[in-house]
Amino acid sequence: MKLAFMADTHGHLPTLYEEVDIVFHCGDICPATDHSNAFQSFWVQDVFYPWFASLPAKHKVFISGNHDFVFQTAPQTLVPPPEGVTYLEHNSCEINGLKIFGSPWQPWFYNWAWNAPYGPAGEIFMKEKWKDIPGDTNILLTHCPPYGILDAVETGSGREGERVGCKELLNVCNPVDLPQLKIAAFGHIHENPPKFFDAEVGITFINAAFVDNQYRLLNKPVIMEI
Repeated sequence: MKLAFMADTHGHLPTLYEEVDIVFHCGDICPATDHSNAFQSFWVQDVFYPWFASLPAKHKVFISGNHDFVFQTAPQTLVPPPEGVTYLEHNSCEINGLKIFGSPWQPWFYNWAWNAPYGPAGEIFMKEKWKDIPGDTNILLTHCPPYGILDAVETGSGREGERVGCKELLNVCNPVDLPQLKIAAFGHIHENPPKFFDAEVGITFINAAFVDNQYRLLNKPVIMEI
């Protein structure tokens, strides 16, 4: 089965040049120029949905990200996604025998959407959130990275070198808690290259972010077979 992963397109509508079975988007779909619910509601329904549905894949799955406020603050303004497109918001779906869990939640990161509380309370919050991941999950979609994996902020933020991934997410990405997990895909941090394999735990970690810190297109979809 051929899979494609993308994240952090931020209003860009990139092309998928080959047909795949499933394409995944790990959040931050909306342009970063306007975070109002009115604009995002329009943009998701009139721009993102048609583009995502048109990609050459039998199935499409996406989550929202920290810039996609409308999914958290005004979901009632959104119509359901078109046929063939699945939106996951801290829940699961199954496609062709693959069990997929997707969640937009992240440790506190500025004043964005889907933030856990700041400080120690946030660590407890995230630990409880990740307990909801079913033990038989094969593919995990999150917006934030696990701590220490493709999560270093490098330039233009005043936080150069800081690791901003989720420690509690890292703690569950192991063969004991998630013995069937094959791929953990995310975005959020734009500076990192798109793929990393940790042989010790047998999980492929993918940072599928498309843009750099100036929101310029940087990467292509990550294509994998499973």
